[in-house]
Amino acid sequence: MKIYNPRSCIVSPQKELDFSVEKRQAALAALAEKTSLVLDEEKRNIVSHCYTMPIDEKGILILGLGKNVRGNMQYILDVLNKSPEFEGYTCYVRGDEVTDKIISGYKKKNGWKRTTIFRSNKRYAKYMESCKYLITETYFPESWIKRPGQVYINIWHGTPLKKLGLAKNTRNIPGNGNTQKNFVNADYLLYPNDYTFKNMTESYKVSELMHGKALMLGYPRCGGLLMTAAKDNSALVKELAPNGEKIFVYMPTFKDYIDNEQLVTETAELLDYLDASLRDDQILFVNLHHRLSDVIDYEKFTHIKKFPPLVDSYALMAVSDALITDYSSVFFDYLTLGKQLILHVEDIEHYVRARGTYMDMLTLPFDMAHSKEEIIAHLNKGGKTYDDTAAKAEFCAFDCPDSAEKLCRLFKDSEQGLTLREIPKKGKQRILAVSDGCANTPESLRLLGAVRGFDREKVDLFLSSAVEKTGTAAPAYPLLFNTPAFGYRSEVKLSYEGREVFSLYEQGVISFDEAFEVLKYDYYLNSKAMYGESEFDCIFVYDVSDPQLILTYAMMKAKRKYLYINNALIEKMLENDKFTLDVLCKVQEYFGCVFAYNSDVSSRLKDCIDMTADNAKWLSTPVTTIRNSRDLGNILLTSDDYTPDPKGSEYELRYFTGKMTNDIHTEGLDEKLYRIDRFSNGNIEYSLKGNKHKNDGSCTLEMPAFKAKGYTPIGCKLRVKVFGDWAWVMNDGTLAVNNSKNGRKPTTKIKKMLADRNFKNSKLVVGFNEKIPVINFAGVNTVIAEVVWKKGKG
Repeated sequence: MKIYNPRSCIVSPQKELDFSVEKRQAALAALAEKTSLVLDEEKRNIVSHCYTMPIDEKGILILGLGKNVRGNMQYILDVLNKSPEFEGYTCYVRGDEVTDKIISGYKKKNGWKRTTIFRSNKRYAKYMESCKYLITETYFPESWIKRPGQVYINIWHGTPLKKLGLAKNTRNIPGNGNTQKNFVNADYLLYPNDYTFKNMTESYKVSELMHGKALMLGYPRCGGLLMTAAKDNSALVKELAPNGEKIFVYMPTFKDYIDNEQLVTETAELLDYLDASLRDDQILFVNLHHRLSDVIDYEKFTHIKKFPPLVDSYALMAVSDALITDYSSVFFDYLTLGKQLILHVEDIEHYVRARGTYMDMLTLPFDMAHSKEEIIAHLNKGGKTYDDTAAKAEFCAFDCPDSAEKLCRLFKDSEQGLTLREIPKKGKQRILAVSDGCANTPESLRLLGAVRGFDREKVDLFLSSAVEKTGTAAPAYPLLFNTPAFGYRSEVKLSYEGREVFSLYEQGVISFDEAFEVLKYDYYLNSKAMYGESEFDCIFVYDVSDPQLILTYAMMKAKRKYLYINNALIEKMLENDKFTLDVLCKVQEYFGCVFAYNSDVSSRLKDCIDMTADNAKWLSTPVTTIRNSRDLGNILLTSDDYTPDPKGSEYELRYFTGKMTNDIHTEGLDEKLYRIDRFSNGNIEYSLKGNKHKNDGSCTLEMPAFKAKGYTPIGCKLRVKVFGDWAWVMNDGTLAVNNSKNGRKPTTKIKKMLADRNFKNSKLVVGFNEKIPVINFAGVNTVIAEVVWKKGKG
């Protein structure tokens, strides 16, 4: 076996990938002829549909009607059902046992004859893979695989106030992966203003991967507001306020950062106060989240009513006199009317701390209510008394009454009259590094060391980890706070046909090579379910031990793909796990190079290779040793001479007496110039105040100012602080934590860095007047030079 240095690693050519429906069908037919394979079309799943269902050129799948058929989708459905342009089209909307009746009522009331309601997951899967047009204001599920020829429109659900995506003040960053995939897949992404355009494209960190266009257009529901406000609404007003009352609306956000029982209590108390304080010529319509609304007794109120279920909520807003909300983005919509806006900001500090915001709300021109009493005071002022001209220009720039009609042109494949923009890109390198659990392994630490030195203006490295394995686990951070994440679900979903073929392989009826001729199509589609249409310059399968996931990444297309053999894979191979061995033999055709951590692991890998029946395949691919973070950085980037820049950091150098406590003292240190720490056990540590040394190998280790009776200093071992653990610099340039001293256990953020080695004799010792080598970990800010002593005079 050949072992290569990453600086000159040989990259084998990757096997060309060729995926087609015809070749898949031919492979299935060949297996059916050879075996007892019989397939039942009724058992096909969503992966099967990608290869078997024709595209319905006039089918539109609409996701996001909500509980009461309100908002954007209602106005879009109005156009699609009533305009003669869309004769022959079918709009598919999903219902359930609660919403079916409401949607059916809207169909009848509005004459939506082109709308079909469905419930089952089976039909949902078929429509996702067969409708040409898909539109949502959230995202389609993780199982969805975008097919060639489909047109996907994402309009999101509102101008954001609270931070979203990777910008949130929260953990569970990998949980944004499906939303990121949806944005990558979108052909058109609606943004109602420049503020939303900027924050949405920046917060999810995938603009370099996106293929679609930005559609600069007001939300269809805002168009509905303007359209309704411009017509005669006397009948609606009479229905809502039969005695000529002033109409107010209350539409708060759902505060998921507050205990639900507490939130119910606070909401009930607020409504009780408002109902008691409103005048007889005032009526307040309330629209709450269903988890609150379901437990509120509206019958007891005199001046408060629930939003009527069959009245368009935006039509109700259009005829109202004022809106009360707190942190709901609905106030951006209401702003287009130019009417009075009251923001209830009594707990704004709590909200900002919990969710984070893109702006300081208190700088907005609207009426701010810091208490329930102030809400009533603002309502009784008689209307708007502030100037919102600038705010309206900023947030409502693209609002227009016919926004729904304009958007629906896309269902005719027309961009005529639409304002479109390119998604901003900087031409960065796009690297996908996959670390399954993203925690508790030396691999994670080396990866963090590598990415800290990347030039973020030139490189986008996406750290991909399994949502269910990473989640909010503390050890996954700060790695995920330092690196854009793109999470995935680790369950690999095979097609119905693929499952049947895999079963034949497990039974020994067919070989893995025969099974692979069918399964490779499923693994290819699985990568599409995970990352959509993302295109990467480099894919590095870095810390993954699931053979099915390794097959998935092998089927992805990229300029460079690398596989890293970790200890978990070695163990499976030594256990003679047939599937793992078959997979690792096969995937080398699709990876440019295979890597191991150190020569020990490489030797174990060679033992495994010798065990396999197909040594030729193994030996055809070089195995390169990754020694440290710097090597890893060299591998990840295209440039052969690239070095992630630990040299960009500076560290403070301190001298420490180490184990010597025998009549130890210092000589010649001016305490005005030096910081000197004396410990109760006799140890001493000192450093020159303000000293900073570049981590570039230029710092000289000086003879320390320590004196010990009967001993002479001969050099220093080096310690650096990493994630709260003091790690030693080893002879081979790696870092390691001493796990055995006094039974000490390392933190969960770094475990034992070096496997199967003599820890004591592997520490680097630097001689005096010698240069301290580059510490191969970006971000090191403290180096302790711990003196090594020799008995007697030197």
